[in-house]
Amino acid sequence: MQLGLGLGLTTQRGRSDPPIITATSAPVLAPLEAGATIASAYTAGVYASSAGTISSAVATYLLNGSSVAASTVVAEGDTVAVSVLVTDSAGNTRTFSAGTQAVTYVAPTISGLQDLSASYGASISINAALMASGSNLVYSLTGPSWLSISPSTGMITGTAPEADFTGTATVTVTNPGGSASDTFAVMVSGDTAEVTISPEADGTVVIHLPTGAASLPIVVTSEPWASRGTWPVIVARTALEAGPVNLVPPVVTGSADVGETLTADGGLWIYA
Repeated sequence: MQLGLGLGLTTQRGRSDPPIITATSAPVLAPLEAGATIASAYTAGVYASSAGTISSAVATYLLNGSSVAASTVVAEGDTVAVSVLVTDSAGNTRTFSAGTQAVTYVAPTISGLQDLSASYGASISINAALMASGSNLVYSLTGPSWLSISPSTGMITGTAPEADFTGTATVTVTNPGGSASDTFAVMVSGDTAEVTISPEADGTVVIHLPTGAASLPIVVTSEPWASRGTWPVIVARTALEAGPVNLVPPVVTGSADVGETLTADGGLWIYA
């Protein structure tokens, strides 16, 4: 319904006045990747006023709900929002939103898990996290029931059965960006693999592990083990066609007392 006012003007019920300040080009917050600054993804808007000129346009940057600088570097999982308060020369104000972006996670990777060869009753300890990359990772394992993995640390533990076993195990790493898996062979045998130890003139102890052995026990029977709390260790592989390259130093664990059993793992090797 229209009502004449006698001045040649009319008004229409339900109709609101147009905004005084408008955006001729709206502000935009583009998708963000971890390591980028908020400013790198933000494009300022262009504004106009029907009551005067634009005197200021002040952007507010929020990272996970807290105000931060535009130069702030974002990380995986962060939530970023930008709003702009625009003021004109007549004192009118209007707030515009550039939108909200969640910083995506990079999908994890895992590769290079060594095959496991163990003797009856051997204690198993494998740090799968050394072979994985990514953030906010959750680990899982499928394989023999006597192997398990910590979902948070990626440490594989277990005790080998008192029977021969041949199979595989698969470790999967997951985060909000995706998942990845790596499979390694698992073999349990009652055969005792031969380990030789040769102290060097420089004080280094060289442990020779058979090819394919991932972890083997060493019984402390004599010096230099009994008197040394820590010692440098080099692990060598035998019967290789090409020389190994040591990427992760091997570890010897246990109490270095005569009669105690140490455990030497094979570290991480690439065979060139």
